[in-house]
Amino acid sequence: MSQIAPDVHGLILCGGRSQRFGREKALAELNGASLLSRAVDALSGWVRSPLWLGTGAESRPELVEHAREHWQRRRSALPGGDPCDRRSQVRELADRPAGVGPLGGLHAGLLAAREAHGGEDGWLVALSCDLPAIEADFLRELLERTRAAGACVGLPQTPEGVHPLAAVYHLSSLPAVAASLAAGERRLVAFHQRLGLALEGGAPAVHEWVLEPEHRARVANVNTTAEFVSWRERLAPPARPGGPDPEQP
Repeated sequence: MSQIAPDVHGLILCGGRSQRFGREKALAELNGASLLSRAVDALSGWVRSPLWLGTGAESRPELVEHAREHWQRRRSALPGGDPCDRRSQVRELADRPAGVGPLGGLHAGLLAAREAHGGEDGWLVALSCDLPAIEADFLRELLERTRAAGACVGLPQTPEGVHPLAAVYHLSSLPAVAASLAAGERRLVAFHQRLGLALEGGAPAVHEWVLEPEHRARVANVNTTAEFVSWRERLAPPARPGGPDPEQP
C-alpha cells in the first residue's frame, strides 16, 4: 500500500547563495549524503509528486538534477514504485515575486501546490536545504499536531525562536502570504497576524510546537563551515576498535 499522503505537498528552498559557507551548501555531503538529499529523504516517502525545488531568482540546474536523481531512487523503492518520469517528479520553482527572500519562495510553493491540488484543502511542507537531521517522522508529527490544533500553520519552536523553514502550511494561507508581500513585508512570519484576523477567532492561526531538548537538533541548520564540521563529526559512524579512521579514504 502506498504511503503517499494525497493532500500533502513538498517544497525545498535552496535559493540562497551560501556566502557564509563559501561554496554550494546544498551539495555538501555529511556521511555520504548531501544536505539537499537529506531534505529529499524527509519528504520523498509520503508527499505527493511533484516535489518543488525553490531556487530563488536564478535557475539552478545542478541542484534540480541532483534532487531528481535522489527523489527517483527513493520513490522507486516504495511499494508499487512510481511510474512517473523523474523530470516531472521534481520541478524547479522560481520565487514569485523574485528578490524578496524566502517569503517569495513560500508564496510560489503555495501557488504551485494549490494549482496541482485543484483547491486549497491541502498542505505544503516547506524545508530549507540545510537541515542535517530533518526526518520524515518529525514532519509527520508536526503536521498531525497542527491538524489537531485546527491551525493553518505549524512551526517548531526552540529557545532560538520559531523555525518557518521546517514547517507546514495549509494551502488556504496563500492569500495572507500574498497580502504581506503586497504590503512590502518580507519576514517569513509576517503574514501570521493577517492569517489570524482572517480566521476571526476560533481555532488558532498558528500552532507552535515547543520542542523538548532531544528534538531540537531536527530543525538545526548549517550556515558556516564550522557548523558543518561539527555536524560531520556528530553524524560520522563510530570507528571500529583497531579499525581505520572513518574520515580517511
